[in-house]
Amino acid sequence: MPWRSLKYLIGEAMYGGRVTDDYDRRTLITYLDEYMGDFLFDKNKEFIFAKTHLYSYRLPEFADKEQMMKSLSDLLPNDSPLAFGLNPNAEITYYTNDANNLWINSLMMQSLGGGSGNSAEQDNYISNIADDILKKSDFEEDVIKLRTDAIERNKTLNPS
Repeated sequence: MPWRSLKYLIGEAMYGGRVTDDYDRRTLITYLDEYMGDFLFDKNKEFIFAKTHLYSYRLPEFADKEQMMKSLSDLLPNDSPLAFGLNPNAEITYYTNDANNLWINSLMMQSLGGGSGNSAEQDNYISNIADDILKKSDFEEDVIKLRTDAIERNKTLNPS
């Protein structure tokens, strides 16, 4: 694989062509060297991008198409924030914000009164939508409980 050519295409041609500031271009090239360096192919020392308690993010061994497809199927369905260099609390914040947005949007569906239609029918309609969302969602109550406990422990250890 022409690795240097690939780095040049990504850094200079595809994305770098949009960078007009010399300092930004230097930063971009530094990031490319950091994330796409030749160390990725060092046979003596395997490079691991990130390691969590569930999975090690590393370059797969190149063999053939079937082996690559197996490597892709072995990936986790949801990546840990550690894979992107983020704190594990980023996932908690994401899910908290997502739940808040779901709740706010559900409340916005409620009738403010004065409209046509029976409020009992409106409440029944909203209840049906909420039940449908719950059936389609894949909530694991044990995982939610563990995450909630972790948030509470974090609040008691780091009061702000």
